[in-house]
Parts: sequence; C-alpha cells; structure tokens
Amino acid sequence: MADGPNHQTQPWPGPSSRQPLDLHSTTRSPGEQQCDFAGPFSPGKRGRKNPNQPPILAMASRGGGARRTRPNVLVTGTPGTGKTTTCSLLADAVDLRHINIGDLVREKSLHDGWDEELECHIINEDLVCDELEDMMGEGGILVDYHGCDFFPERWFDLVVVLQTDNSILHDRLTSRGYMGAKLTNNIECEIFQMLLEEARESYKEEIVMPLRSDNVEDISRNVGTLTEWINNWRPSRS
Repeated sequence: MADGPNHQTQPWPGPSSRQPLDLHSTTRSPGEQQCDFAGPFSPGKRGRKNPNQPPILAMASRGGGARRTRPNVLVTGTPGTGKTTTCSLLADAVDLRHINIGDLVREKSLHDGWDEELECHIINEDLVCDELEDMMGEGGILVDYHGCDFFPERWFDLVVVLQTDNSILHDRLTSRGYMGAKLTNNIECEIFQMLLEEARESYKEEIVMPLRSDNVEDISRNVGTLTEWINNWRPSRS
C-alpha cells in the first residue's frame, strides 16, 4: 500500500472479557474476540506476483527500512486463526514488542465512536497510524491485526497470513458466540482467502508468508519458522 494520509475508518469490536491462554483453542485478545469484516476489501491494490522471487527465508538477510536494527512483522488472518496466540509466543521467543491493534484502539481511544448495528467501534486508521509511526521506525515491532491494507507499506519486513481449515474455523468462531452474518462473513473470508489476497495486493509478494494454523502443532512450528526468519534478518544497506 502506498503511504499517505487518506486512510479511512472501519469498524472494530467492542470490549469483552479476556480468557486464559490455551493453544488448543487459539485464545485471542478481547479485540479479536468480537471481530467483524463489515465490508469488502479495498479494490484496486497493485499486485506484485513474481515467480522468480527467492524463498521467504532467504529474504531475511536483505532487511527492510534503513533506520531499523530489528525487523517489523505483521501477523494477520481471519478471526480464529490464532494470531494473538502466535504473536504472544513469538514475542517471548525473539524479544519483539507485541502490539495488538484491538487493544491499542480501545486503550488510546483511536476510534470514531460506536457502531450500534455492528456492535463495534469504528477504528480511525489515521489515528492508529499516527500512534504507531515512531515505534515502527525504530523496529522490533510485532503487529497483530485482522487486516493489513491501511498500514504504510514501508513499515513491515514480513507479512504473515495465518490460515485455518474452514471446519476448524467454524467451530472456533461458534464457540465464541459468532452467528448469522458475522459467522458467515468470516467463514467466507477464509474460504476465498481474502486476507491472503489483500496482503499480496498491498505488499511485495516476496515478503508475504502464508502459514497453516489448524492446531497447536502448527502454531509451534510457525513460531519456530518465524523465529528462524527473525534471527536471520539483517538491516538493508540501501
């Protein structure tokens, strides 16, 4: 995505009670628990598909922003794919600062009020980006969010898209109380791989890493893969 001030607002869920960490149920933060995809993803993003790009782990040595001495990583995916669990474990393993956007929006009031119909806050993307700008420039940040297209492209060295089998995702979401359109929208989002498409249209394909996240074994393996990538990352010389 190109940098610029013309961000828009989008719904973000309201508060709910935090539950204890449980890898088998991919416990989520209160922000992720009531997450909606209230509308279509932004059209017109530029794709950058190149079959000759090197494997993702090889990209670790090439680095990102010139100022950073530690990489910035975005972990995205449909609600219920295990973003917050993965980020919590990864942050401990590699000493990155974990920023859950839902928590940040509530703690800093980075929203434009409450949407009664969707029962969620309307996230103000300008305020979120302003809040994150300085820390993202320093590096070492692990961002956890269910979307990715409004962040400045220059912020991230790696964009991880977690994916979960539809039947597993259905069970996870219904256990959270999702029903009706909320449930259908999120399942369809996963079926049509909308988050992966959004990531590939918003960032260079060479930094987008899709990972399967069906169970605790997948989560453990993903944390290992990402730990290796982060430990091999080197700042860009450009």
